[in-house]
This record gives sequence, C-alpha cells and structure tokens, in this order.
Amino acid sequence: MTARSQVAAPAALAVIFIVSVALYWYGLGPGDAEHYMEAALRWQDGPWLGENHWSLRHLFVLPMAASFKLFGTSEAAAMIPNILYAAMTVAITWTFGRRHLGDHAAFLAAALMATSAFFVARPLELDVYGAEAFFAALSCWLFITARRSARRGLILIAAGACAGLAWTVREQSAYLVVAFGLLLLLERKQPLQSITFVGAGFAAVIAAELLLYTIAAGDPLYRYRIDLGHRDIGVNAQMTAEQARLPARAARLARYLATTPATTPMLLLAAGASYYLHRTRALSPSAGRSAIVVFSAVGVISALVASIAFNVSATRYFPLLTYAAFLIVAVAIVQIFMRGRPRAAVAVAASVLAVNVAAADFTRDGDYAEARALADIAMVSAEPIFADPLSVHRARYQLRLKGWTMAAASARVRNARDAAAGDLIFKTDRLNPSEPNCVIRQMDLRKTGWTHFVLRESGAAKLLGARVEEIVAPPQPAYLLRLLKTPASGGPASGAPCSRGSL
Repeated sequence: MTARSQVAAPAALAVIFIVSVALYWYGLGPGDAEHYMEAALRWQDGPWLGENHWSLRHLFVLPMAASFKLFGTSEAAAMIPNILYAAMTVAITWTFGRRHLGDHAAFLAAALMATSAFFVARPLELDVYGAEAFFAALSCWLFITARRSARRGLILIAAGACAGLAWTVREQSAYLVVAFGLLLLLERKQPLQSITFVGAGFAAVIAAELLLYTIAAGDPLYRYRIDLGHRDIGVNAQMTAEQARLPARAARLARYLATTPATTPMLLLAAGASYYLHRTRALSPSAGRSAIVVFSAVGVISALVASIAFNVSATRYFPLLTYAAFLIVAVAIVQIFMRGRPRAAVAVAASVLAVNVAAADFTRDGDYAEARALADIAMVSAEPIFADPLSVHRARYQLRLKGWTMAAASARVRNARDAAAGDLIFKTDRLNPSEPNCVIRQMDLRKTGWTHFVLRESGAAKLLGARVEEIVAPPQPAYLLRLLKTPASGGPASGAPCSRGSL
C-alpha cells in the first residue's frame, strides 16, 4: 500500500463511519440504558462502588460518567463512549485486517463494520455489548497475531488481558479463554506454555479487580456476589424447569440466530460466502485463512457458551459470531472482485449495506418519543403526570438528563396505578371505553421506519407471522387525559374532549 493510500483509506473509513452515525442516530433505545445512566450520574457525586450488575460494568459506566463531566448530562453525552467504542472496533478491524486479510479485504471489512446495524446502530442506543465487542475482537486479533510473532508470549498475555477486560464488561466473555485454550490444544505448538500465557494475562486483570474491591469494599468478591447472581431475577427467574433444560436452551439459540434482524441476514450471507470460498479454494494464508478460522471458531464457541452455560441466547451476548460473518463476507467479496466479477462483488457489497440499513430501521420502533413527550409535558405541568411503568421509568431519566433530581422527577412523573379522579394521565395504548376520562391532547409521537411501511402495505408482514404484523402495525397515538369520576347515566363518554372546567 502506498503512502498516499495509507492516509486515504483511514480517512475514507472515518467519513463512512461519521455518515453512518449521523444516519443511525435516533437517541436512546430499548434496553438497560437508564440503569447505566443512573450509574454514571451517581459518579458525578464522587466515587462509589455500585449496587447492581449494571453499575459494576465500569469500562462502560466510567467513560459515560467522564462524558457527562465534560459535556454535561444529555442523551448525546451518554452515547459518546459507545460511539468511540464502535469507532475503535472499526479501527482495529482495519489495522489488524491489513496484516491478516490483506489491504483490500481489511478496508472492506472495516467499511462494512462501520455501516453495521449490529456494531454501530444498536450500540449507539446505549447497549453495553459495543464495549464488550471491542475488547473481545481486540483479544482475538492479538491471539491471531501471536501465532506468527517472535514475541508470541507477550502478545498472548496481551490477548488474555483483553479477554479479562471483556469479562469485566460481561462475564460470559469467558468464552474467549475457553476458545483460545481449545485452539491452542489443536495447534499443538507448545500448547501448555501458550495456554499459560493467555491465562496469565486474564488472571492479571482478575487479580487487579480483586485487589481493587478488597481495598474499596473490603470484599474481593464484591462484584461476583452481585454480578453472577443477577440472572436469578428478571426473565431467567420466570423460566420453568423445562425451559431451563439443555434442549430448550438450544432451541432458543436457534430461534435467535434465525430471527435477529441485525445478525440473521449476515449469517446467511456468510454461509454463502463460506461456500464460495471453499468451492473456489480462494481462502489462503494471504487471504485471511487464519483470521477467518479463529474468529469463526471463537464465534461458534461463544454462542454455545453464552446460551448453554450462561443461559443467554440473544446474539448480542456473543458479538464475535456476527463479527466473524462480516470478515467472511468481506474476504469473499474481494475474492469475487479479483477473479474478474466486479459487478457481482459490488452487488454483494450493496446487499450487505442494504440489509444493515433495513435491519436498523426495522428494529427501531420510536417508542422513546413517548418518554420524551411525557418528560416535556412534566416540565411545564404544575401537577403530577401519571403513566404506565415503562414510560414513567424512561421519562424520569429524561428529566434527570435535564438536571432534575430523581426525587423531583419521581414526584412529577408517577405510576398510573396510583392515579385518582382528577389526575392527569399520559396514556400510550388504546383508550378503554369503560374508563371515565376526557382527552386534553392527542399526540402522534411514534415515527416508525420505511421497512414497517413496506412490509405492512405489501402484505409481506402477513406471510411472516403475527409477531411481524404486530411490529409493523401503525403505531397508536398517545393521549393526555383527565381522569374523571365514574360518570352517571348520560354523563360524558370516555375519551370525549375535556371542557374548560375539567382542565
């Protein structure tokens, strides 16, 4: 690669990434965003240990706390760390890919990664797996680099340390150590010594963490007592014995692999790309064989460990499987191009871009617009607003990002189950004819994407099942209501406009 292209390629990747961020930016999304923001906001009052597994993910929370300190509290400031993690994931794909995939495949893999729904669009909505994916991918690249390096031991220690950092973000990243151990045994090149190096790097991070918690909490296992027990609450706690058994876990894994918009199309494309590379014998050491084999193996092992050992089957819990798919597709596209089929290569690259843009659009339901609207109403209201628990939870943090204390936000936005006659209600579902109320304002808040419109209007949603039909159905309006006393016979109908006297 010439000196000019060495500058042009990173600059082009930066432009692609910035454009992608701008197009995908829609603010917070569904998940655990508020838990992480609460942890980061608590750091504004000084250091604290953390009280739940969200607040103990310090490599995700502390950068957010620093961003709040530098730029003030806002949704944008909360997302800056994840933008940086996504950018660094693209950067290491380019940097290490040049050595192990070749210049062209490295550029294409990084460019596709920069436009990814999985690695850019979804993490931007404040999901922790963006940080995990960076450390896990870096660990794998270091592991691959060590195989041909004279400094094999040091690089394997670094790979183990990065695996340890990924573990501190989410503990199912233990799949890295498992996968590296199996690969080293199969490699048969001083396997015990190499495993010791990886283990030493991983253990160094764990030891440092234990020491820090010993000093700060007087308990070296402080994080583990909280973090490793958090699956006893929530979805997993509601599972029956049958649902927790191995066949059920395997079935859930298969279902997620087959139905996740940001992952499933990439896995299908990677399957086709793998067949092409195998049939044409195009995968060679110079074309990324080692990297493809390692990332594919680690990706498969990660899916099995996360779903079977940790009982978490969503693809975000094993991001390296999707990462491997991007690498395979990029290498195949370059091989197609180099073998004299540029139109086919461009068509495959365009299909990757299209499925990622479509996946990002399809998974965005716009429901955070309701929480933002509720927060805006609460800011100008002289009385409390009552709403459903999810809207209340999200709106309170919208107010917190505007400088409100949690006590003030909780006093202004309350759970609808505590409402009484005369109270203001923010309602996000259909009006109940039996509920006596009058409508102060009707609001069309959710703005769903073009994929919802196409699937709905074309009739394709009916072919894809009831769940898809539900997702793409036109969103319900939200209402600001006044809750009335039970009307007498002939009284005002539920949902009628409020009179002046009722406001």
